[in-house]
Amino acid sequence: MSKVFGELITLLEQDKRGLPVVLPQSKQSFVVPKNLYMLATMNTADRSIRLLDSALRRRFAFLELVPDSQKLQGAVVGGLALDDLMDTLNASIVKRVGREKQVGHS
Repeated sequence: MSKVFGELITLLEQDKRGLPVVLPQSKQSFVVPKNLYMLATMNTADRSIRLLDSALRRRFAFLELVPDSQKLQGAVVGGLALDDLMDTLNASIVKRVGREKQVGHS
């Protein structure tokens, strides 16, 4: 993140948008527009980086996407209902190694 955003990560905050800053290398003016929306994905390995995690959590909202077996409802392979398979598999995974290891959309 620091290589991509550097010191400009603070400009992504809502109250800092629209404020011009002079970039240290190019000496050019730079503004993050107020209407900029950033969408990104983050897996559990990314979240384990504490300093980055706290910096991102201060600036962004998070939406957790959990496995949704309803998307597989009615799908059958070789007589096996995929939604039931996913639910059974994930229940076992949660019990044995934790909820963050579940099988899902990714």
